[in-house]
Amino acid sequence: MDVIKLKSFIAVARLRNFRKASEELFFSQPAISAQIKELENYYNVELFERSGKKVELSEAGELLLPYAEELVKKFEESRYSVQNAASAEKGRIKIGTSILPGLYYLPDLIAEFREINPEIVFDISLMYSTEIERLVLDMSIHLGVIGTPEDFTFGDNLSYESVFRDRLVACVYRGHRLAGREFVTLAELAEEDLILPTRNTFTRKIVEKSMREKRIPFTISYEIANNEMIKRMVEKKLGITILCSSMIPSEDECSNLKQILINDLHSYRHINIVFRKDRKLSPPLRSFIEFLSSHPKKNVI
Repeated sequence: MDVIKLKSFIAVARLRNFRKASEELFFSQPAISAQIKELENYYNVELFERSGKKVELSEAGELLLPYAEELVKKFEESRYSVQNAASAEKGRIKIGTSILPGLYYLPDLIAEFREINPEIVFDISLMYSTEIERLVLDMSIHLGVIGTPEDFTFGDNLSYESVFRDRLVACVYRGHRLAGREFVTLAELAEEDLILPTRNTFTRKIVEKSMREKRIPFTISYEIANNEMIKRMVEKKLGITILCSSMIPSEDECSNLKQILINDLHSYRHINIVFRKDRKLSPPLRSFIEFLSSHPKKNVI
């Protein structure tokens, strides 16, 4: 049975109008009518009840609709799966990544990987973790790269591996009274003007929880949603912050920022690779996963 006919049937059923269905699917109205007629001949029933311009599903049409929707859905899933598998075999890997690994890990890692595998190319999309999991499950992307807290739980149908750990550290401007120190404490940081990410972010939750557990009074001077803006605020000497180590440029990058270990805070952001448990990995995809899993910079600090 032609999937196009099922799509036409679903469109007419949803819109209750042959003309609107033809416009949505970019077919002529007679073509839509002919496709519905062929379906009715196939099932030997009438799928719609027509009264003037009014179109309603018949009892048989109501029964067919969920089956038609499921068949079209499965067809689309198969198309995506086959196309993605074919692209991976040819050396194109589709990755969905959350912001932290997308900005601070993948560019360097892919550059390093392509030095030894120049024939492999990447399609990369920045998105939320929940969207990445969904696209990995329906096989619209080959691999997810997600930054998560230590206690994060993935879905049952997913394989995941923590390939990097990124420690929370203090970040001050060079010339700050703490800049020459190798270690600081939370109590010392609490005496400063704190610039922190917004509520419900990983960093904010960890900092507030740790301060309260140690009964350290603190005040947040600035609450900012963007990490790059937070760093600019620190550079302008408006306060200090706590961020993942990978977000802070190293000394050899001529940065005006300095990161310092926090003696009484040992929290990490985990960078995980995620893929379907039942997915057969193409040689290029397997090669990239093995590269990430065995990378010497497994842990930042």
